[in-house]
Amino acid sequence: MTLGALLGQGSFGLVRRGVISPGNLQVAVKLESLAKRHRYLPHEAQILGDLKDLRGVPKLHAFTTSEDYNVLVMDLLGESLNEKFKKCGRSLSHLTTLRLFDELLEVLEGIHQHGYIHRDIKPHNFLTSACDKVYIIDFGLSKKRSEAAVHRHRRGIVGTLPFVSLNMHFGLQAAPRDDLEALAFMLIYLAKGALPWYDPRKKRMQETEIRTLKQDDHMTELCSGLPSEISRYLLQVRSLGSEDTPDYSALRQPFHTALKALASPQPFDWQVDPSGLQKRLTVEHGLVRLHSNQYTPQASGSEHLSQLRETQELPNACSGIAHLRRRSVERPSESTRTSRMRYEVPQDSGIAEDLLRDYLRPGEAASKARLERKPSPAPHFCVLF
Repeated sequence: MTLGALLGQGSFGLVRRGVISPGNLQVAVKLESLAKRHRYLPHEAQILGDLKDLRGVPKLHAFTTSEDYNVLVMDLLGESLNEKFKKCGRSLSHLTTLRLFDELLEVLEGIHQHGYIHRDIKPHNFLTSACDKVYIIDFGLSKKRSEAAVHRHRRGIVGTLPFVSLNMHFGLQAAPRDDLEALAFMLIYLAKGALPWYDPRKKRMQETEIRTLKQDDHMTELCSGLPSEISRYLLQVRSLGSEDTPDYSALRQPFHTALKALASPQPFDWQVDPSGLQKRLTVEHGLVRLHSNQYTPQASGSEHLSQLRETQELPNACSGIAHLRRRSVERPSESTRTSRMRYEVPQDSGIAEDLLRDYLRPGEAASKARLERKPSPAPHFCVLF
């Protein structure tokens, strides 16, 4: 095996690209110095071996120890959710958020059923693959659920502070419910671009302030503007006891139902717009909100979607969205271009929902008269560079 470019680094050590011959298999190689007081790679290698062939867990190719390093060789994956998040304008659409809930709950279910708790849920620890499946990595802090008493208090917080569950702030041992709560915090952050207690562009809060804002009486503010499935999910997870086994099927069902209501499989934001210059502002973006038990259409889901497309002149799920990306105006003259002006739809995920709000009100059926009304044109920004 030969080592190539540096892919990243963390508290454990380095990650470099590697090539295994014969076959020129591309892999990721994690290197951990033996001089470190706390070494995690042997523990991670054991867990990856126990979780082999599990959906959403990368394959372990080898683990060895050299004179200076622990060396772990695993599948080479793509960008993290944190990198995708940045490329998509620091906010993922509701559609992508719901799909991530649906898929990552299945990944965590497999890990928990094998007796492990991850304990470090954060955007950096979820990587995409070439076929845009999402994988979970970094099991250095993971442990067997049976290794410690659930109610025993301990010092410090295990995990990444903005995303750990409320229980972890109080020093309780982690249980499956805590991974599930951390998943909600992570995906809400990716959908909204910030949490009430965490915005990487602002000054960090103290742990006591974060703990207060994670209390139940702040959850309404946290979930405002998001699909109702997310707030219900968080309430269900918060109601679990430390020794309870979550009903993963029941937790996934609302997300699966909302996605199934759409006529065709929905891609992630970064698949539709890899450059990240334009967010997905299609009718499906708002339709998911409306399918979340907020109204009762007379037409079926697919028929209603077709009606909305026709009356609002919005694109199909897999068609181009050029008229949403840029207003249909004449190309600026060469002299105008020198001012470096650009006209485009703002990257606000609420535009599609605003277009729909005039047609359907919460709790009301979709009437023919309401569907036949012409939509107001979406606002456009003039951006100066």
